[in-house]
Amino acid sequence: MNIPAFRTQTFQKLQERYLRTVSPLYLSESFTFPRKENDREQCCCFRCPCLNTSLEKNFTKHPHRAVVVDIETTGTSHSDQIIQIGAVEVIGSLITGNCFDVTVKPTVPINPMATSVHGICEAHYRRECFPALKDVFDEFNAFVGSSLVVCHNTGFDVKFLKLEGERVGLPFTPQSILCTMKLFRSIFVTTERESGNVLKKSNLDFVSEYFGLKNRLASDQFGVQRPTYHSAISDAMLTAKVYCTMHRLGMAHVHH
Repeated sequence: MNIPAFRTQTFQKLQERYLRTVSPLYLSESFTFPRKENDREQCCCFRCPCLNTSLEKNFTKHPHRAVVVDIETTGTSHSDQIIQIGAVEVIGSLITGNCFDVTVKPTVPINPMATSVHGICEAHYRRECFPALKDVFDEFNAFVGSSLVVCHNTGFDVKFLKLEGERVGLPFTPQSILCTMKLFRSIFVTTERESGNVLKKSNLDFVSEYFGLKNRLASDQFGVQRPTYHSAISDAMLTAKVYCTMHRLGMAHVHH
């Protein structure tokens, strides 16, 4: 995976910022610096965005487990419920392929606005039989375990998971969480603004495109790209790719 070229001014400011943050991290974790000609190249995470680089090997010297989670719901109010949970396991900065993917039957109606996002409607549940959330939530908690929980907008996903856990009597209590959306805003939006550029978006599609990752756009028979419906597992996988990119750039380590 290659990171697309960023604007030169932004690139340089990010280099300087991470020169200050990544160097102490290396020393505190006893990592070995990649063999480079100067300190800037040693510490510059943008020089080593690919899997087979020295930086990647050093940062995964003590790999940790993260679970990247996304949900789909019947709506956005407190009375709405989860209808899909998708979770993707990441070790270090590698997606392992170990996933949790489930669609559950809610006890409240699905808001048409929510259907326009994920494509799931009442008729969906008349065609197939789906479990109740209480029957699978314990399995989800076991999949997460004590790992870092990563979401793109923890304010929505984690809030709903906690509310739903309380509703079914199986509390969701992650030991640590990381929001890739907040992380993107705190680093790239601020730095781009300093360079005179304004990033007005930080949603998952925009961030994945910013990093040069494949998003959920699909081409129709005329070759025109159109957005497909969201699903919890596809969004979790896309978020996992964003997280791994940030991990390889040194960001996720600094902000754990």
